[in-house]
Amino acid sequence: WEWMDGRRNRNYFLFEQMRRDADIGKIIVVEPPALTWKRAIKNLLAWKRYSKEYACVKSGLLYSIWQVDEKVFLVSLLWKVPINDIQYAKVISRVIDKCGEVGGSIGQIWSWNPFVGVQWLKHVFPSAVMIFDAVDDWSAHPVYSRVIGILKKRYQEIEKSCDVIFTVSSELKNRYFKDH
Repeated sequence: WEWMDGRRNRNYFLFEQMRRDADIGKIIVVEPPALTWKRAIKNLLAWKRYSKEYACVKSGLLYSIWQVDEKVFLVSLLWKVPINDIQYAKVISRVIDKCGEVGGSIGQIWSWNPFVGVQWLKHVFPSAVMIFDAVDDWSAHPVYSRVIGILKKRYQEIEKSCDVIFTVSSELKNRYFKDH
């Protein structure tokens, strides 16, 4: 919904580049889950807005899947962190089913959210190239102060499970991904 309002950030430009790439068949965009009840309400209100623009292909109590166009599917999540990998598993498998990719191949999984269960995704999609885009050190942000321990554990899992890791600084690389 922020992109619909004209907000242009790094992820928006990466997404638009992938969207124009003819070699990429489908893109599944997973919105970040709400960290606060205020954000959850904003995400829920966005669903009303999405319903005017996109077709809802599946929804549940805590998620909705929207088909933006032939190539792009949007998953909007409402639950708070830490996110249960089983919940992600259920949603992602439904999205892939709706995208018509069951039995197909998932080439790359690109994530910038350390709360996404990379180990689970690697298990489900063993041939996919796992890419993590470390655009920030989330443990340094005050919003995540109550989950710093979980974040550090997630960063260790990402280092072990991802094939490619991008960082925005050598400091961030040295702090969490020095062996990568």
